[in-house]
Amino acid sequence: MYDRKLLKELKNYILVGIGSILIDFLSYKFFFMNLDFNLSNAKRVSFILGAIWSFVLNKKVTFKSSNKSLKEPILFSLIYLSSFIFNSLIHDLSLNYFMGNIPFLIATVFSVILNYLGQKYIVFKKR
Repeated sequence: MYDRKLLKELKNYILVGIGSILIDFLSYKFFFMNLDFNLSNAKRVSFILGAIWSFVLNKKVTFKSSNKSLKEPILFSLIYLSSFIFNSLIHDLSLNYFMGNIPFLIATVFSVILNYLGQKYIVFKKR
């Protein structure tokens, strides 16, 4: 029973995550190519847009939280702030060694793992 629930949760997290990554990536490219943002600032803004999508859908779909208090968005923001800092640092460091979309991918993989663990065990933890 627990395995089915965990697999469904992971499937939903992955699907929401794909949407978040698409929003992140497409807005990253849009800001850089159309609005003349540098790559670092484009990544920062795109990350925030993906985070908003992630909160709304993971709250409702993945973790099925009905909590209406401010605790969840505050905890989510703290997790994503930590993830944002690491994402940004990893992205910028990776720019020194890799070209193309590789820095984006490296930063994103790190963030996905950190965000899942933070959301599951801190933000949407069943109390």
